[in-house]
Amino acid sequence: MLVSAIIKQAMRAAGVLDAGHEPTPLQSEAALDALNGLQRSMFGVEIGPRLDAVTLSASATGVYGGSYQCAITADANLTFPASPQPGWRIGYTDVKSNFATYSLTLKPNTRLISTAVGTYGASDVVVATNGAQGSYFFRDDAGWTLEQDWALTDTPYFPVAFHTALADLLALVLHPQYASEPPSNLVANAQRGRDVFMERYNPRAMAARARK
Repeated sequence: MLVSAIIKQAMRAAGVLDAGHEPTPLQSEAALDALNGLQRSMFGVEIGPRLDAVTLSASATGVYGGSYQCAITADANLTFPASPQPGWRIGYTDVKSNFATYSLTLKPNTRLISTAVGTYGASDVVVATNGAQGSYFFRDDAGWTLEQDWALTDTPYFPVAFHTALADLLALVLHPQYASEPPSNLVANAQRGRDVFMERYNPRAMAARARK
């Protein structure tokens, strides 16, 4: 399902788009902004851990949950963790703004790694742009997936089975823009959507929540 189709499904669930009608370009762009904000907010909550800063001054094997602050004075490698679990996250930032001089090579450690939305390969990824930063999460059915905003023509980088949950979450976000109190079924659907993601990509947080 394309991002544009998820947006239409969410708008109809929120009661702001009638069946058979298409959103205006302005509505689509506003909903796309809301969807990208939603998915960014899910990382570190429904999807994997929050990232903690770790200094990287030379080649190293990363651990999940690390945001590697790269202060390198020679070309370096960041090898991703072995045996990753769904939702594991890792990131990097060029804090010295010198990747064009000393590049960082991301080594996926026998796993696939994405280079664009929906595009995965087995090759290392060389980052050679000053000030570059990025974060990845692990999909067990695909590989290390770059966290990034979507365009209307993209297919979301979550499995197809999660697209309805994503639409349910977006519907709740969109509803307050057009009406007051959201209906109870919209709230319940959104909570189920959050649970779907958390069960797959952050089971520790799901278990902790259940113990409260």
